[in-house]
Amino acid sequence: MSGDDLAEIERLLGVVDLPAFVDLVVTRHRIGPLVHAALRRLPAGVPPEGLMAALSTCARENAVQALRSVRTHILLARWFAEAGIDWLPFKGITVARRHYDDFAARQVNDLDVWVPPAQMLRARALLEARGFWLDAANRHWDLATRGPRHLAYLLRYYFEEQHYSREFGPLELHWQLTGTPRQFNLAPEDILRRAVSIRLGDVSMRMMNDDDLLLYLCEHGGRHGWYRLKWLADLPRVLAQRQWDWPLVFERARSAGCLRTLLLGLALCRDLFAWLPPQAVARELNAMRSLPLVLRTVRYALCAPNSVCEAQGHVPAAWRLADSARALLLSGTWATVVSHLWRRSLSPKDLRILELPDRWFGLYYVLRPMLIAARQFRA
Repeated sequence: MSGDDLAEIERLLGVVDLPAFVDLVVTRHRIGPLVHAALRRLPAGVPPEGLMAALSTCARENAVQALRSVRTHILLARWFAEAGIDWLPFKGITVARRHYDDFAARQVNDLDVWVPPAQMLRARALLEARGFWLDAANRHWDLATRGPRHLAYLLRYYFEEQHYSREFGPLELHWQLTGTPRQFNLAPEDILRRAVSIRLGDVSMRMMNDDDLLLYLCEHGGRHGWYRLKWLADLPRVLAQRQWDWPLVFERARSAGCLRTLLLGLALCRDLFAWLPPQAVARELNAMRSLPLVLRTVRYALCAPNSVCEAQGHVPAAWRLADSARALLLSGTWATVVSHLWRRSLSPKDLRILELPDRWFGLYYVLRPMLIAARQFRA
């Protein structure tokens, strides 16, 4: 930040609603530690004491959470190695460790871990043996006992499950990296093969290399409408890591089906973080005709209440429209649109209305309209 930036921050501190500001950065956008670090650069006495006290508490608590996350990753590395289970941590503390000057500056929430689909059940059993329990919201997994077709459907419908531990906190176990594989069709096994090593404590573990990480962070943010600044704050740090071969990056993004989500992330870095796109990037941004409209949906998401973004309670029709528009504009191909529609062609809730033998699983697609009506009638 320049001196002019700091002067503008000082001016704004005199006019904003400070309690609302704290709620916005700590709860809504989860950038409390980053804001705390920025405001500490102002002269002593300029930031209001109440504001700095609240942000200091957030930063201190997050530092403790970051250390706990490091410890958990170290233990996971040992447990999975002993069990012979392949795994890959992504996002979270690994991004903070590699791309932040202070790894505790990135807000810590849950842990994200990928394992191969064939090893998912073993990984789940290992976590349960170590004191984790499966989130009750994933109550539909009992349907897998009906047979292999039910299990195969559940593994396609979901791509992650929530686990919790009193000692280690929340953990997301993934067997796919995204619920929209056509928009990010990089195989996790290939990502694992290209992974780089980092050290946490006395343990070496693998994480996505910079190219894969940039594509994934943009896909993840685009999938969620970039409604948290925490996710966007990762991008300029990753971009500053090295010189990029942009023609190669764009070629890989096209083949992976995630060029549009990549360009959206780069455009947001340009607009909100004053990142200066190289000429090759500027050409691609100008060539994406739908970009201005997609950016408008993201601005809407950034200003929407947290309850709306998390789909807690009533979701306004305007939000649903903006969210659907963003998803369609980022889809890129009709095959991706069809994939989205297929995923919504069946819900595990409908499988509880009528219990068919596993060999007749395909009938659920035909009976779906009647099952929806029956479920609504019961409600």
